[in-house]
This record gives sequence, structure tokens and C-alpha cells, in this order.
Amino acid sequence: MFLDSPEVERTYIMLDESRIEATVVDIEKVIADDGKLFISHNSSSSQEYNPREVISVFDMNGNYLNNISRIGRARNEYVNLDAWCLDTRRKEVVIVDAFRTIKRFKYDGTFVSSVTVDQASVWGIQSCNGKLYAHMLMPNNVADDIAEIQDDGTLIPLLPSRNIKDETLSSGGGGIGTCPHFSDPDLNSFFHLRIFDNTIYRIEGSDYETCGLFDFIKPADENLDDIIHADELLLSRPHFTAETEDCFIIKTYEVSDDRMISAYLYYLYDKSKKECTLYRLDSSTANTIANRFDIVGVTGNTIISKATPDGARFILDQAADKIPLSDLEMMEQLAEHENSSLILHKLK
Repeated sequence: MFLDSPEVERTYIMLDESRIEATVVDIEKVIADDGKLFISHNSSSSQEYNPREVISVFDMNGNYLNNISRIGRARNEYVNLDAWCLDTRRKEVVIVDAFRTIKRFKYDGTFVSSVTVDQASVWGIQSCNGKLYAHMLMPNNVADDIAEIQDDGTLIPLLPSRNIKDETLSSGGGGIGTCPHFSDPDLNSFFHLRIFDNTIYRIEGSDYETCGLFDFIKPADENLDDIIHADELLLSRPHFTAETEDCFIIKTYEVSDDRMISAYLYYLYDKSKKECTLYRLDSSTANTIANRFDIVGVTGNTIISKATPDGARFILDQAADKIPLSDLEMMEQLAEHENSSLILHKLK
């Protein structure tokens, strides 16, 4: 797909395996800052029931530095990693625990603070331009809101309220700037698709502006008539979104008449050209490929994907003739590695 373009420069990072605490099994999310890679991942085999998710820190060469995984119920520990982000101004990792608490740790794992978030269920969290934001459901039936989080845990809702008490809710989640998403924390603003009114908001500081519906994201070079329900699902349930300096990437579903997923759709939107390209991955191969080589983060104009040893072996076995010679040797090394690895795709 677009990450295989000759205009994309790839760099492979093999993660350190020299010690047991550096074990990385199933990478969920990566954020890069200050020459470090912050990686949330399962701490044991993905076959284990309810594996524990932790955050490990590596340098840009893949050398292990430390973990941020104080598992427990003490003030300086957390039970579940519900959401997390980096506060790049303070050089802190911000974690949302299952018990409505927000905990901060320095990049080296030193505990900083813990505050309780009042009367809200936080789905996601992100830092942008020095401020911290929560994506949540508010207790007064104002749905799918974005709020600014103060240092004492106070929440200041930013979007116009909407009472949904008497409405039938459709399933869905995600959106530009919401969870699950990957966004460079150094961006000055971020976008949020509010799934209950299908409106895009741009958040900057404590202000917001509406940007309409998904009109600006429709592909310029594809006919959507043959894509069943694509528009509705694009609006209501993006699988994930990513934002770089120059583009948005939105992943959603194509469904068949019996409502089964028939393909994954990737919308690549160029901010400067204001054009969108649609990529389609058939469901017969989507899970096989995506689970092994999936986008897990962005930094600047670089997209970060994971590469599992199983995935490398699968590619070598099924499609070795399609791998560029420049990548073949590295793919063979990945296949022999125990840890998952990272691939940095720099967009030119």
C-alpha cells in the first residue's frame, strides 16, 4: 500500500533483547520524543487471558532504557493502562488508570503525581501544545466530549453540549484526534470527530471551531458507489486515525450486505493538496497482514509500524519475491528476532 511507495524512506529498529524486562510481545502504540521511543505493549504472550499492558522505553537505536510499569493500587502505581500520552513540555508520561485517576511519571519512570478525575469516564487522553485533553462520556448525557484537564483533575468541557438521553445510540468510536488515534504531540492543534453528531472539530488551546462533516476527506480519484455503507461507517466508526505534519490516515471498514466486514479502507488525505486517496485491503488478507505489520504511531512526517517475527516469517514464506532486495536481508533478521520490531516510514 502507500507505505511501500518508493517515495517512502524506511528505517528498521530492532528492539533490545538482552534482558527479560526488555521483552516486547504485542506492540499497541508508540510515541517518540527526546530521542526516546515509548512503547505500550503486552507484557506476556498475546494468547494469555487478559495480558498486562505496560510501557517500555527504548532509544532510537532500539537499546532498552527503562519500564514505566508500576503495577498495583498504591498512589504511585496503576492497575490498568486505559490510555496514555506524553506531555512533551514537562517530559512526562501521563497515564489514565481504570479508577478515574491520572498519574504522571518522568521519562525515567520516576513517579510525579496522581489526581482523581471528577465525574467522567475517560476513553482517551492526549497532550497538545502544552495542554492536556480527555476524550470521554460526560455524566449529564453530553456524549463524546473533549475536555481540558487541569492539574488538579478538574475537567473543562470544550464542545457544545448535546443531550442524547432520548436518542438511540449506534455503535461506534474513534475519530480524528480521538481514541484510538496516533498524533504527533508537537502539533499546535488536533481534530476530533464527534461520533454522535458526525461533526469535525478543530481544537486549539481552549478554543474550537467546526470544520463540517467528512466532506473534505472524500477521495478525489475513487468512485464510492460500489462501496457498501462506506460513508456511514467512515462517519460513525473509524478503526483508527493518524495525523502527521502533512496528512491524515483514516482506517475504516467496508461491509457486505450481511453486515460482515469485507475489506479495510485506508483514506490518505494530503493536507496541502486537499486531496484524498483510497486504499482497499481485502478482508481475506487484512487480518493476516495488519496483525503483523500495523501502524502504531507517528512522529513528525514519519509513520511508525510494528513488525512481528511471525509477520516477517509469513512474508518470507508467502511473498519473498515481492520484497525489495534492499529490505530482504532485514526481513530475514526480523524473522529470527524474538521481540517485535519497528519500521519508521519517512514520507518525503
